[in-house]
This record gives sequence, structure tokens and C-alpha cells, in this order.
Amino acid sequence: MPRFICLNPACERNVDAAWKPPTCPHCKGTDVRPEIEARVIIARRPRMVRTVVPVSLAATSGASPSSSTAVVPVPPRHPLQVIDVLVPLFELFDERTVGFLARVCRRWHEAAGIVLRRYVADARGFGSGSGLTMKTQILQLLANTRSLSLAVDKFMPVRPGDGDGILAYIVKHDIRLTLKLGTPNPRLLEQLQAAAENPKFFYSRHELTALRRNNALPTALLDYEAETVTQFGELGHRLHGGHVQTGLMHNKFWILDNDGIVTGSPNVSFSAMEGGNFESCIYIRSAKLAPLYQRYFQLLSIPYAEDSVEWQAFEKQVSHYNRDSTRVKAAFAPTVNISDFIVENLRGAVKITVRQFLVSTAGRRDNYSLVPFLCWMAEQGAEVEVFLDEAAYDKYGFVRDAASWLMQSGGTVYVQTPVTVVGGQERLQHDKLILATFHNGVKRTLLGSAGATVSVIANINAENFLCLDLPTVYDELMAHHQNTRTGGTTKVLVPRKR
Repeated sequence: MPRFICLNPACERNVDAAWKPPTCPHCKGTDVRPEIEARVIIARRPRMVRTVVPVSLAATSGASPSSSTAVVPVPPRHPLQVIDVLVPLFELFDERTVGFLARVCRRWHEAAGIVLRRYVADARGFGSGSGLTMKTQILQLLANTRSLSLAVDKFMPVRPGDGDGILAYIVKHDIRLTLKLGTPNPRLLEQLQAAAENPKFFYSRHELTALRRNNALPTALLDYEAETVTQFGELGHRLHGGHVQTGLMHNKFWILDNDGIVTGSPNVSFSAMEGGNFESCIYIRSAKLAPLYQRYFQLLSIPYAEDSVEWQAFEKQVSHYNRDSTRVKAAFAPTVNISDFIVENLRGAVKITVRQFLVSTAGRRDNYSLVPFLCWMAEQGAEVEVFLDEAAYDKYGFVRDAASWLMQSGGTVYVQTPVTVVGGQERLQHDKLILATFHNGVKRTLLGSAGATVSVIANINAENFLCLDLPTVYDELMAHHQNTRTGGTTKVLVPRKR
């Protein structure tokens, strides 16, 4: 039935065709027009059935293009993951804050702590300058440890009945020990075997008497594996005059429960742990760095060769870690030349403080070994301070030559001797520590087992070194450095006229 619409804007009512009006009956005279009915036809697309299969199956499924079921390979999705947001956020925090968050989150959910430790390292620096012995500080870290992997150049033998040492602590607290030695020590190996067979080995007569009264005689035996690493002695470097310098396993690092790392300058000896040497370490807990140390620890048993598949794979693993890591970088010799690693991470520094037992030019007159580079930096206006062991300076001519070169270039060289008790063993300034600051405010710490010696520069030793842009670690080790200036004698050297 036709309908009409009123043309009055205030009305616009519909009028049935039965009225057949020339005008709108509601408005009393307003014209009307016929309503135009427009029919909109909605075309529906036929529904397609979509089957998603892996790409590898699509090629072999035999589905033809004309079949009713279309086989469509779908590319994998890449949604924004939570960790993509958390990682940049974590990097804004100080490492101590993140370490605190890791502990709080672990209180509620263990997985949260694992994630935090994986992407942000929880680290701290410590040294003998703090007033505590290195043994005391390391034993605090060993609390609640169940397994320990230790790669160290020297591990001095202990006396039977010495129940206060590190080895006695390992036995009494049932810690599984895997040991790799750089310097052969048959006497130590005999003691390890004795501790594995006799639970009373580390107890004095007085302690055994007290335990017997309480019916609590010791039963714990040492669970250990020990190996002397001599493979790096096959690497050599010919010096001027024909003498060949051979390499050695010179590492000093501890792996605690496959998670925590302790690395630095001290051997496991009385002078380093209790005797008053100037020593320094870093403790770092990182789920990304620890596997590198574990793999390196395993590779120490394999002779190094540039074409070795195992060592090449490890070199790539370290390279990927350093590429992705923002605040902590690692070098493991001989896959990475530590001398070059140090130089690359000190470029652009405005102040450099070096604490080393020995330094050498090694006959290299370029900027890719530490002493020539420090001379060049001093000539460019950087403030360079070098602290050496006084006994080593007096004994070795190559140390005096390096010190003279540094002073002639504008650097300042000091020699130090820790305070020695009358009749006691001579103590050493044995740090392997570098502290640097930059124009942009970065505080950088470099620390490990390597000195600036011929073997390190020639890259024939097994060594490890870390570079950390962590302000609190820098501050803690700077405090250690400042304390050594009052905990011993420090003399500034005067350059000799040429």
C-alpha cells in the first residue's frame, strides 16, 4: 500500500494511501509526497572452511586448490611477552633494589626470583680491606651450599686437626667438592683422600673429646673429585732472548650450587684467606652467567686448540652473552684475550685506578696491552693511578720498567705493603682490580684472576675476568681500595730523569 510523507519539517508524519489526501491531515494544508521504498539487498559471502596445518605437512598433504577444504599455512605469532616489558624495566633499577625484589618475590613465588636473577645480576664486591678476612667472608657465602666447583691455581695443604679452615668447613657441612688445580700439589691430594676415608681427619683431639662426651662422633666424609690441570702448559710464548714462557691454569673462581659465582684474586692459602694479603672478590648470582662458568669449568679438562669444536662453541656462547648483556660482560682466556678485553672496556675513561701484583710491557709497543694503553690514556689527559706490590717491584726488573714508563707518561705509581706481624709471613698486595669512571657517570669495575703479565698478554693462560657497570659493586671495592691505604704502607714513586 502506497504511503505519503508530510513535507513539514515539524511533522514528517506518514499518511496512509487510503486517505488519498493532497495535503497532510495533521498539519491541515501541508503538501505530502509519496514515500519511496528502497530495498537494500545484502550479499553474503560464502563461508569458507579453513584448516590450519604445519607448513611441513602442507607440502605433503596432497590437498588440491579446488578442494572444499583449503590448507593454509599460518606463520607463528609473536605476541608481546611480559618479559619484553620487564627486562627494560629491571634495567632502570639499581642491582641492590632488584636483589631485594628477588628475595621478596621468592618469599611468595620461587619462579619470580628465578626470573629476576636471570635478567638482572645480584652482585656485591668485597675485599680484605673491609676488616674481615677473606675466609670469613667466603664461609658466609658457603652457608647452605650443597655443591661447590672450585678452579684455583693454588690450594695449600692443611694440618690434620685443623677444623677451622675452608676444607674442614666443606667436610663438616657435607658439601660436594669438585676441584681443579693449576699448580700440582700431591700432598693436598693425599689429604683429600684421607678426609674421604677418615671422618675424624679435621677434628682436633679436644674437639673429639667433647663430641665423644655428647655421643656425637663425626661421620661425614669428604665427597670430592680432584684434578690437576696441566694442559695449558703446552701453550707457550717465546720471549726476547729465546726463553719460552709457558701457560698455566691461573683461575680463581668458585661456583656455588650452579648459581652463585665468586671470582677474584685470592688462592686458597693462608696468606690469601687469613694472612693479611690485599685481596678482592666479586660475588654474583646470575642464572645467565653461571652456565658460562660451569661450561668453562668443564672445558678446563680439555686441551685448548683454536680448531677445537668444544672451545669454538664456548667462544660463541660467550660472545652471545656479552652481546645481550648490558651491565655484566665476561672474558674467559684463552678464548678471549683478557688484555684486549680490559683495554676495550677502559676506552674513554676519565679516571683509572689499577691494583695489580705484577705489570709488564711484554715488549709490545702498542695500545692493546695494559701498560702501553695506560701510558697512552695518561698522555691524553686521563687520571691514571697504579698500585703495585712493593716486594714485587723491588724483585722484578720488568715491573720497574713498566712503572717507569707509566710515570714518564704522566701516570702516578704507588707501591704497597700490607702490615706484617713481627715474625709472620710476608704479605702481598695481590689484587687484580681496576676501577674506572667515565664522563657519562658510569662507574665500571673490572676484576678477575689475571694480572698484566707476559702470559696474560700472550693469551696462553687460563684466566677469567668480569666487567661490571654496577655502581654499588664499584663503591664497595673502592672502599676496599681506600682502606688498603691505611691498612699498610703506601709509597708514591718519583719518576727518574732519563
